[in-house]
Amino acid sequence: MNFVESIFSSTKILFVKEKIIDESFRISLFTTKKLSPHILFLVDPAVSMAVELAEEISRRTGSVVFTGIRQNPDVDLINRIVENYRNENPDIIWGIGGGSTMDTAKAVALMLDNEGDFEEFLHGAKSFKKRTRILIATPTTAGTGAEVTRFGVYTDRNGRKISLASSFLQPDYAVLIPSLTYTLPPAITAATAFDALTHALEVLWNRNSDPVTDELAIGVAAEITGIMERAFDSSLSGSIDGRDEMLCAATKAGIAFNLTGTAAIHALSFPLSEEWHLPHGAACAFFIEDVWKLNAGNPEVKRKLDRVASITGHKNSEELLEKILKVRSRMNLPSTFNEAGIEAEKEDLFEIFLKTLDDFKMKNNIVEVTPQVIGEIVTAKV
Repeated sequence: MNFVESIFSSTKILFVKEKIIDESFRISLFTTKKLSPHILFLVDPAVSMAVELAEEISRRTGSVVFTGIRQNPDVDLINRIVENYRNENPDIIWGIGGGSTMDTAKAVALMLDNEGDFEEFLHGAKSFKKRTRILIATPTTAGTGAEVTRFGVYTDRNGRKISLASSFLQPDYAVLIPSLTYTLPPAITAATAFDALTHALEVLWNRNSDPVTDELAIGVAAEITGIMERAFDSSLSGSIDGRDEMLCAATKAGIAFNLTGTAAIHALSFPLSEEWHLPHGAACAFFIEDVWKLNAGNPEVKRKLDRVASITGHKNSEELLEKILKVRSRMNLPSTFNEAGIEAEKEDLFEIFLKTLDDFKMKNNIVEVTPQVIGEIVTAKV
């Protein structure tokens, strides 16, 4: 068993290609000194292969499997899971699913060791003191990168999506099992691919970037640009071509943005999910050209984007963006409010998106986003 340790990430990464059950069972033994560790599996019920994997390991260890996960985990869901399983006293929390499932696992692992209402921690009224449980994350989509990040996204009781950052949220192990992504439908393949791409891009126009994060993000942005359409075609045909590569690239993008945070695209995406329930990756794809063009006005950012273009065989970043937008259209991801099924007056949209200026992710953007910029972006999308 070879866990790969990266100089960029404290999360140990393991790629499992064959003998999934046996190898995953050995992982559970390896990560704790106990011969029969007690594991709390939090699993996306929509991925039958993931449920089967968790149930098989559970039978061998006497562990428990929870499948009541839902998209955009909220405060009450986290509190309920913690209340139901605190007495189980699990040694390992293992999330198997998309970003929502892995974020749920992160929060539960923390809250089992920290008393209180999760909303208090989400809004900073309380701070996390420790985490004693081993945290393992296995993605079933190729996009969020949550398996290697110190971030989680949760919905508070007012319906607001909040990004939470803490070193305690960083998984100890990321177990990549490509076969869990082989049956991803086209819509999810498309949305998560753009999520991964924007993770890499948001490093390049980030105030927190440096030469090291830039090199990592330039390479992975080029990689994803070259893979994402092939993975999408596989989802249409039922083949697996590009799936393994897309999963690995998404994880690398997660490692990159874990060092810097995200920026304007992700800040702007949140209202689309909060107000109109647009999937997160689709919401990121929605704003890609607006934020790209804004930041490309910075000469240093333009230089980085031109490097990505050169690696991918495009003459400049403008040509690369044109290609990306054609891929977005082919993947049937919306680019206007009308295409997204959103009916609202321009003035109301402006007020909704104006609130994103308070988001710490927006403050990471290297080019300042002003109310005027918000107005221009909204107008362009109407």
